[in-house]
Amino acid sequence: MTSSYLHPDRLFAVDQKLRQTAQEIYQALIDLPLIAQLDYVPDHLLSNQAFANFAEVLLPPQAEIIHYFYNQGYRLSHLEQALENRDADGVLSDWQTLVDQRHLFQGTVLDLNLKYIIYQVFQVELPLESAHAVAIAEQINQRLKQAPFLPQALMQSAKLESLTISAEANADLAFFSKAKGAALSVKCRPGFRPDVLLDPENPGFNSAIDTLAERSGEDTQTYLGYLKALANRREYFKSHGATTSEHHHPSAATVELTPYFATQLYLKARQNECSASEAEAFRAHMLFEMARMSLEDGLIMQLHTGIFRNYNGFFKPRFEFQAGADVPIQTEYSRSLWAILNAFGNEKQFKLVLYSENESAYSQELAPLAACYPALKIGAPSRFQKSPAGLRRFQHSVSANAGFYNTVNLPGNHASLAAIAAGGDLNRRADAAFLAEWVCQHRLTLSEAQQIAQDLAYHWPKQFFGL
Repeated sequence: MTSSYLHPDRLFAVDQKLRQTAQEIYQALIDLPLIAQLDYVPDHLLSNQAFANFAEVLLPPQAEIIHYFYNQGYRLSHLEQALENRDADGVLSDWQTLVDQRHLFQGTVLDLNLKYIIYQVFQVELPLESAHAVAIAEQINQRLKQAPFLPQALMQSAKLESLTISAEANADLAFFSKAKGAALSVKCRPGFRPDVLLDPENPGFNSAIDTLAERSGEDTQTYLGYLKALANRREYFKSHGATTSEHHHPSAATVELTPYFATQLYLKARQNECSASEAEAFRAHMLFEMARMSLEDGLIMQLHTGIFRNYNGFFKPRFEFQAGADVPIQTEYSRSLWAILNAFGNEKQFKLVLYSENESAYSQELAPLAACYPALKIGAPSRFQKSPAGLRRFQHSVSANAGFYNTVNLPGNHASLAAIAAGGDLNRRADAAFLAEWVCQHRLTLSEAQQIAQDLAYHWPKQFFGL
């Protein structure tokens, strides 16, 4: 269905030739399956129970609500009250306020995704305006009860083929066992995320290691037992279909410590006696150990860096979730990654995907590094730069210098199951718009651009991530 509220040429160039070329490239993508990742387990997908109401598929994450409203003068106490009241009346009030104040985020990725979900996914034909906010919500509520809009049907209509779901290293993976036996149209895999187990500055570090000992059956009182326990959990994840490990670290620092010094730091960390510099050294060493384990077990290492989390400390005591108070920071890569790239970067069995929120590093460090090491690929922007303009700058800085196949994209950071299709469409349109420029500059033929676009959207990540 084509909506009158979604222009078929959205995100494409104003120039007619560029626009027509982008549309031809995009048309080569619309029938391809989607590959995506999530940061939470979508329980609705397994049970196929109808979503309770429109808020579960349409309202953005609480962090985004704060992000767009608090900095415009809305009192935090009012936001706290609204976000705590998540019953039917409460979410309807939140939605009305969101539409009333849409000018605060108009034209952003949030706005683009909302319109895609409303008009493309749920086929509502009402303008996204204050007077129609309640009617839009009511129409979506009605559709959610119908078979074509149940969770599994939504994923099937979105052509979602593979879904990697990040899970803490100690997580129970029963969901994935059940999903495997449920004959879903989408293949669900866990992604191994051990962040809390590698960071002595995380308040949950010691309790998480105690749980790690219980889950793995290893003695984590010793450093060697701790390493064995981590390897045990990695194998557990692999047995449930995992192909990736996911690491979110403040910096890209990596270092190989001697067993003696690594043991000493680990014992200090267990006693909560690490200084800030010692905690950073331990994290850097454990990234090296994760790379070594990746070489041995084949899990593809994904490293996200360059974010100062909870920067606005005023939020932290008020909200348990990440409240959108994170900011990107300048990050150095060439020296920081030397330890693991020098040790493993030339090994065929090792794969590392680096995600950065530091745009200045794209052409200066990341593209040259990716061109230097066969193991390293650069991930497309997944957060602060995940906009049409940000994706375009990424292609200009990385792909134009290192080649398209030194980048890889496993789209993530989706607010809901319904948002997966919206994010996939945005990425594909951004790629089509960029490649259209190269066609019109006679750097590529149209057929070459269409093949590259298909590879970037589906064939290449499916091959690279072993999906």
